[in-house]
Amino acid sequence: MDSSSFQHFARVDPLRIPGKSALQADIGAIRAATFKALNGALLAAAKAEQVESGKELRMDATVTESHITEPSDSRLRFDAVRVMIRLLYKAQQRLGPSIVFRNRQRLA
Repeated sequence: MDSSSFQHFARVDPLRIPGKSALQADIGAIRAATFKALNGALLAAAKAEQVESGKELRMDATVTESHITEPSDSRLRFDAVRVMIRLLYKAQQRLGPSIVFRNRQRLA
């Protein structure tokens, strides 16, 4: 809901997005053991397909006060698109033409 340009880019209907409190309540209802089991299953599938080794992890964390410049929506979007495009190229190299995507990095 924060960025209308991201909603347009992701082709999301802004009238059908749940609010932050609803999303937070849903996330809060998921137990740590469930997250652990889900991550284990995803990593096992990715290793089996040779898409991911599991050696690196990139995640969002709780926000804390720091002297780092606060990122804007556009910088966060560009970073996410850049990483996704890089991973899609790697997947395409390994899996061949079965991976079809459009590079929207410039649009981001």
